[in-house]
Amino acid sequence: MSAAPTTSGQLPTRDQTHKWHMDLMSDDVLLRRLLVLKGWSAKALTALEIGFDGQRVTIPYLEWEQVANVMRYRAERPITETGPKMLPYSNGHGRCLFPEVETVPEGRLLFLVEGEPDAITAISLGLCAIAVPGANSWRKSYVEELEGRRVVVCFDDDPPGKKLAEKVVADLTEAGTEVRVLDLGTENTDGIKGFDLGDYAARAVSEAEPDEDVEALLEQVGLTLLNWAENTDPEKAEETRGSEVPAEEVPEPSRSLPEILDEVEQAISTFVVLPSPEAGAALALWTVHTWAFEAAHATPYMLVISAEKRSGKTRLLEILTALVRRPWATVDVSEAALFRKIAQDRPTCLIDEIDAIFSSATERTAPLRATINAGNPEGGSVARCAGDDMKVVDFNVFSPKLLAGIDKGERLPDTIRDRSVTIQMVRKTSDEPVRRLLLRKVHPLLENLRGDLEGWASRNVEMLSSAEPDLPAELDDRAAEAWEPLLAIADLAGVAWGSKARDAAKALSSNTGEEGQTHGGLLLAAIRDLMGSKLTIATKDVLLRVNHREELPFGAWRDGEGIDARGLARLLKPYGVRAKKVHISDGQKVRGYHRDDLSEAWSRWLPTPASLGKEPAELQVQVEPEVPQDRAKVPQVPHKDQIGVPADISGPTGSESDRRTKP
Repeated sequence: MSAAPTTSGQLPTRDQTHKWHMDLMSDDVLLRRLLVLKGWSAKALTALEIGFDGQRVTIPYLEWEQVANVMRYRAERPITETGPKMLPYSNGHGRCLFPEVETVPEGRLLFLVEGEPDAITAISLGLCAIAVPGANSWRKSYVEELEGRRVVVCFDDDPPGKKLAEKVVADLTEAGTEVRVLDLGTENTDGIKGFDLGDYAARAVSEAEPDEDVEALLEQVGLTLLNWAENTDPEKAEETRGSEVPAEEVPEPSRSLPEILDEVEQAISTFVVLPSPEAGAALALWTVHTWAFEAAHATPYMLVISAEKRSGKTRLLEILTALVRRPWATVDVSEAALFRKIAQDRPTCLIDEIDAIFSSATERTAPLRATINAGNPEGGSVARCAGDDMKVVDFNVFSPKLLAGIDKGERLPDTIRDRSVTIQMVRKTSDEPVRRLLLRKVHPLLENLRGDLEGWASRNVEMLSSAEPDLPAELDDRAAEAWEPLLAIADLAGVAWGSKARDAAKALSSNTGEEGQTHGGLLLAAIRDLMGSKLTIATKDVLLRVNHREELPFGAWRDGEGIDARGLARLLKPYGVRAKKVHISDGQKVRGYHRDDLSEAWSRWLPTPASLGKEPAELQVQVEPEVPQDRAKVPQVPHKDQIGVPADISGPTGSESDRRTKP
C-alpha cells in the first residue's frame, strides 16, 4: 500500500483525478467490493468520475471540467487508515451540494440525501439525487438552488439525520418548495445504527441470488423507493416510472444544416488556429456526425496530431466538448475503462495524449489498440470475461472517437491511422490571433448551437441511414468508408457543402501521396524513385540515398548513423522483396534489388506513382566498389539534428528506450 496522500495543500489536478478514476474502473475486485458495501454501480461511478488514490475513494467536485474540490472517503476500515470517514484533499473550495443541482432535469423528482456517498448510491439506483455535505452542513442558500423542484428528503436514520430533515423540510416548505420525507428507518429490520441509503442498497445486493443481475436488482430497488416517495401502488411501478420521466420532444432547430455547419466551423476557428480550411470542414462534418453516428455503417476517427507541444490540440478538444454528442474527454485511458464506458453510454470519446499510450509496445497497448480499431464499424464489439462467473460478454464499442497527441510518424499504430481522418495541427504565429477560451463561458455560449445539432440529427437519422453519397475516386477503400457518413451529411447541406466536403476528403485522405505510409511503404516508394528506368540498384546505393533524404526518417535511426542493410531487408521482407546478387551498370555483381522482384510490390502497395523529389546534387556521386557484406558499413551521414529530422518525442536527442524501438 502506498503512503497516504496529503490531505491539505495543493488541490489535485484534473489529470490526477482522472487517473484515479481510471485506476478504480480497471480494478474489478475493488468495483465488486464497493458494489457489495454501498450498492455503487459502475455506471454511477463513471458518471461522477469517482476514483481510488490507493487508499481512499476520491470524490471530485467538478466545475466546468475543472477540479474545485476532492473529498477522500473511507468506505470501510480495511481499505485505509483509521480516522474520519471523509477527508478533504485541500482547504480550497469547500463542500457544497453534490453533484450540481443543474444535473437534475427540471420536472424530475429530486432525492436529497445526506453525504456524497449516498448520492453515488442513489444515482446507482437510477434516482436523480443531490447530497447535502453532512448533517451539520445545511445552508439557507441551498433553498434558492432547490426552488421550483419536487424534493424527497432521504437522510440517515439517526438523531443528526432526523434533526437535519426537520430543518430542511421547514426551510423548503417556507420557500414554497414541494417536499416530502422518506424514512428509511421503517425498513431497518437489522437494527443498524445510523442506517442510510448505502446500507439499504447493500442489503439488497447481499440478498441477491448468485446468478441475479445486480444492476437490474438495483434498478428495482430504486423503483421501489420512487414508488414510496410518490405514494403510488407498488403494482403500478412500471407505469409510475414511465410517467416520471416524460419523453420530451427535441425542439426544432432554429438554423438550417448549412448554417449549423458554418457556425460549427466558425466556432472552432474562433478559438483554434487550424492548419487548413479543409480541416475546419472535416471537423464541422464530424461534429454533426457524432449526433447521428448510429445512422452510419462506420464512424471515421479524427486523428489530431502535431510535431510539438502547444499546437492547439488540447484547446480543440475543449471546444469540441461543448459541441459533440455525449462528450467523454479523457487521457491515459485503460482498455477496461474504454470498452465499459462505450458499452454503457455510447459517448463521443475525446482521447488526449494518445502518443503516451502508444509510446512503447506493452501488454497494455495491444488490447487497447484492438478495442479502438473494433469500434470503427457499425456493431463493432470486443469479447471480454465479466462477472463472478466470468461469462464471455460482447461489449459494443462502436462510437465516434477523436485521438490527439504528439506524433513524429513512428508512434501511432498504422491500423489506427488507416481508420482516421488526420489533421496535422500547427503552432499559431503572432499574425494569427484567436479568441481566448474561457471554459466556464464557452458551454453557455454554444448552448443554442448544440441544441440545433441535436434537433437536426434527431429528425434526419433515417435519411442518413439510406444515403449513398458519391465517393471521390482518389480515396482508397478504407478512406472512402471513413468519409461516406461525412459526405452524406454534406450532401444534405447542399451543393456547396458537398463540393467542400469532397475537396476536404481529397486533401486530407487522398491516396496519391506518401503521407501516412508505413516505413516499408516509404522505402518501396524511395527505391522506385531512385531506380527510375534501371533494372537493378545496389543495396549500398539505396542506403546512401535514403539516409540523406531529409523528408524520410531513416537518417536519424541508430543514433544518427541511419538505417543499415539489415534494417532495410527487415522492412522489405513483408512485401516479398529480398536482396540478392545483381549486376549494376558498371558490370559489377553486388547485393541489391532487381526490378522484377519489386514490380509486384509496387503495383500492389504503390498504385499511384509519386516522386519523392529530386535527389540533392551533392549526392549524385559515383558509388565506390562494394566491400564484403560481413564488413559493410553504411557511409557516415550527418547527425539527425543537422539534416532536419525532427527530434524524438522524449527530447532533442531522444531516449535510450526510443532508440531501441527503432529498426
